[in-house]
Amino acid sequence: MILTDKHIEFIQKTIQKKDFNFYFTEPTRLSTLYWTINTYKLLKREDLIQKQEILDFVLSCKNEDGGFGGNKDYPSNVISTFNALQILFILKQSYSCPKTASFILNLIQEDGSIWNDEFGESDVRILCSGVLSLHLLEILSREKNFLDEKRSREKFKNPVSDETMPYEVKFKVCEYIMNCYNRDGGFGSIPGGESHNAFTFCCLSSLRSLGALETFGVTDILRFIVLRQKENGGISGRVGKKEDVCYSFWAYSSMILIKKSHLINENELRNFIFSCQNKEGGFSDRPGNEPDIYHLMFSLAALSLLGHEDLNEVDPGFCL
Repeated sequence: MILTDKHIEFIQKTIQKKDFNFYFTEPTRLSTLYWTINTYKLLKREDLIQKQEILDFVLSCKNEDGGFGGNKDYPSNVISTFNALQILFILKQSYSCPKTASFILNLIQEDGSIWNDEFGESDVRILCSGVLSLHLLEILSREKNFLDEKRSREKFKNPVSDETMPYEVKFKVCEYIMNCYNRDGGFGSIPGGESHNAFTFCCLSSLRSLGALETFGVTDILRFIVLRQKENGGISGRVGKKEDVCYSFWAYSSMILIKKSHLINENELRNFIFSCQNKEGGFSDRPGNEPDIYHLMFSLAALSLLGHEDLNEVDPGFCL
């Protein structure tokens, strides 16, 4: 049973606290805001979302370069821009801005990686945020077939366009993702990085939005994910690590994306997720630990994917 009222109380108490965590997370306020309002949406309590106040705050985080910072007066970065677009999507707010698209497109590097900002931080988590942002901006269409586009589309003279993502750029990004693939079936954060369930999700979700998911074999991928499920039903992020409830979403959504979700022990996974539910509200990473909004949202998202009738549906690639 989902303790809806307790979770709402937990959120409201948490966001009202002006403790160390509040000030420590000031540069990433949009992330916390996304987790919060997406939780309300999952719980079918959109009536609690203060739409105009949130909209005003999100737009106040937008900078002259078209990107969004994690808070007002903070520099633009790809992850915060994705959070902003996720929030606008939840609010059903139409948003179209060529400068925002250009901000992301101009951070795509020659090797296909995407920088978070001008200082060069890069991994597939950032790449996924960039690709999904372009999808939300309708620069991409996941219905398009990557191979058909390759055969039919003329070459672009310009490396970057405000209206679409050139095939050559798509190909570079896809190639970079494939370079992050490991022999054990998982994906690392960068080429040569250790395989990890969250990074595997980032790569699969990106490939879907790029229209290239069907070009990838899934046998080794599903093996890597399935072998991370523990006896208690929980799923770990990588080899030799403990289970964490947030991977219930990352791993199970990945299996949905490759159409192999039936290979996960769904009943055991569901039981593990509920064992992480705190009776006073919130979910923790493991039973008995301190709950937080991050694990609350991803636990509910996983339960939604598992078909819980008290929750709104969620897209496995966007968590929206």
